[in-house]
Amino acid sequence: MIDVKLSEYLINTQPMTPVVYIYCRNASGCTLVTLDVNSLYTCINHQRGIDAVQWFLTEYTNFSPDQLQFCMDLLVLVLHKNFFLFSDQYYIQKTGTAMGSNMAPPYANIFMFMAAFEETYVYTHLLFQKHSIYWKRYIDDVFMIWKGDEDLLLQFVSDMNSCVPNLSFSIQKSTTSINFLDTMITLEADGNLDVDLYCKPTDKKQFIAL
Repeated sequence: MIDVKLSEYLINTQPMTPVVYIYCRNASGCTLVTLDVNSLYTCINHQRGIDAVQWFLTEYTNFSPDQLQFCMDLLVLVLHKNFFLFSDQYYIQKTGTAMGSNMAPPYANIFMFMAAFEETYVYTHLLFQKHSIYWKRYIDDVFMIWKGDEDLLLQFVSDMNSCVPNLSFSIQKSTTSINFLDTMITLEADGNLDVDLYCKPTDKKQFIAL
């Protein structure tokens, strides 16, 4: 449900190839950018996350008040009773959520949309509106095409890093080619973009595609 509601969210990179071809045929002079949220799962403040989920469920579902309250009660329980064992000592995680939890990916995705981080800070930013011609996100990984001065790009990222405490982006940029998840995106001489498969050097190819 969440990925259907969030227009900029990618379920995987398969839809990127036709979309990039259609909407970014003339990217001449642009900068290819990837952004990665640093330690997203463990940096989400509980109350900010809870507020984001409540906002999302209110705006994008038809839950009754009782259903909404039930979901929120479960979320509070999972976040505030999340204990773990380390060196024979039990701890309660006071900030963020465990990466292995089933609710962690949709929770983090809502927070990034969200909190609406994209809704509140990204889409309303004047530099984004003027210079970003493409923006797609897979949970905490973003691919963006920036048409404009690179100093303004760095200013935009700096502004994003000052929006929410403990939430910051790492940036990679190139005017030729860049890796995003399992794709390599290349800006060709004619201004068109080519999307190819990318395998990390550490990939041991232990899975057989069916």
